[in-house]
Amino acid sequence: MLVGNDLSKPHAANISCDTGRICFTETNNFAVDFDVFDVSRRTQQCLCKVTSSDTVTVPPGQSAYIIADYKALPADRCFFFDAEHLAAFNAVVDTKTPHMVPITNTSFQSVTIKRKDRLGSIHEITDGSLFVNS
Repeated sequence: MLVGNDLSKPHAANISCDTGRICFTETNNFAVDFDVFDVSRRTQQCLCKVTSSDTVTVPPGQSAYIIADYKALPADRCFFFDAEHLAAFNAVVDTKTPHMVPITNTSFQSVTIKRKDRLGSIHEITDGSLFVNS
């Protein structure tokens, strides 16, 4: 799970690297433990296009998992899914991750994603660290 400012700020998230815990104080102190993966090693860039495998319509205010098409990933490391569709979410993925992309329609109109529409791309993680839940 990647936690961005759009989620952290409204829920008053407190991230403690000492305890490895994110606490959402505005949500009855809901807490999630996390690990920090050190992804500082540099490797060759791997870029995959991610597209929708079917046409899907998501009603206003609803969420869905869209079945996605992309080439197989190497089994020895994690990758970063960089969402390009406005309704999609960024994620850390690996070879075991189901080929699905979470979509949330925050608009007041239905969103239709057509077959072969680009949802995003998958990149090699090359530097920095990422917070993920355990």
